[in-house]
Amino acid sequence: MSVTATYDKAAGTNYSLHNLAARGLKFVEGTLTFAGTGGAAQTLKFPLGTVKGCYIEPSNGFVFKYDRTNTKVLIYHVASATTATMYLVSTCTGLALASITSVAFLAWGY
Repeated sequence: MSVTATYDKAAGTNYSLHNLAARGLKFVEGTLTFAGTGGAAQTLKFPLGTVKGCYIEPSNGFVFKYDRTNTKVLIYHVASATTATMYLVSTCTGLALASITSVAFLAWGY
C-alpha cells in the first residue's frame, strides 16, 4: 500500500495557516444536529463561497463524509459486529437521525 500527497503549489513553500488566510482561506466550525430519518444524504451548506474541505467527527458509531459537489453529508455505519467482517455501509434506511446530535465539524474554503 502507498499514498502520495500533492500540495497546493500556490502556497509556495509556506504552508502556514497565516499564509493560507492571507490568500483568503476561511474556516467555519460548529456542531451538527440531524433530524428526520435516514435513507438519503442530508443537505448541508456552509457560509463559504467554495468549500475546499470538511472534517466531521465520527459520533455514536457513525462516520460522516461531506460531498462537496452535491453539498450533502453522507452517513455511514458499521454493518457487522465481528472484526473479521467489519465494513461501512451508507445511511441506514429508517434510522432516527435525531439521535445524532452535537457532532463537531470544521469546514474550510474561499
